[in-house]
Amino acid sequence: MNVTLRRAKALQNAILGVMDRLHVVTQVELNQFQALQTQLQNAYALAITTDERLDQLTTALFSIRKLVGEANASSGIDTLMNRSAYLTRRIAQLSTLADAPEMIDQDILAGQMNRLKNEESSSYRSSSMSTVRSSVLTAQQLSEYRSQVATLRRQKQQIDDEILSLNTSTKIALSDETVATLTAEEII
Repeated sequence: MNVTLRRAKALQNAILGVMDRLHVVTQVELNQFQALQTQLQNAYALAITTDERLDQLTTALFSIRKLVGEANASSGIDTLMNRSAYLTRRIAQLSTLADAPEMIDQDILAGQMNRLKNEESSSYRSSSMSTVRSSVLTAQQLSEYRSQVATLRRQKQQIDDEILSLNTSTKIALSDETVATLTAEEII
């Protein structure tokens, strides 16, 4: 059976969902009215059967993961995903700069500094007590950072679109054993 990488991801999630619901019960509560050996044997059989199902599901899950990994490498998806992750990180870094406040006009900044000097000399305060705060980024620099962020976002969107296209067009062939397990568990 051939499935797209996108479908393979959905199958993996479905397998994990079934596995989360299965629990191997290793203890049973008994009372004096039950057939002791029958109850123990039934509980043991259920534990073994559940473990076998979990083993088959785990085998199917990792078989699909292996096939997806190989397909990601051969189709170039892994390289594209790496580039997308880099762009995500770089966009976040540049956004910090792009969202910064603009530097105060140099004339206003010089006037504020002169006013501080005059206030300090008339009141004999220490110069470390009064400060003027200004961004270090000019309007031009902020504009350049915003432009870079916009460009990187477009690049990331193109890469993400290409990944989606490859995920819906690249197919893997599931083994008969995997298909049988998924069918038995009503996943497919």
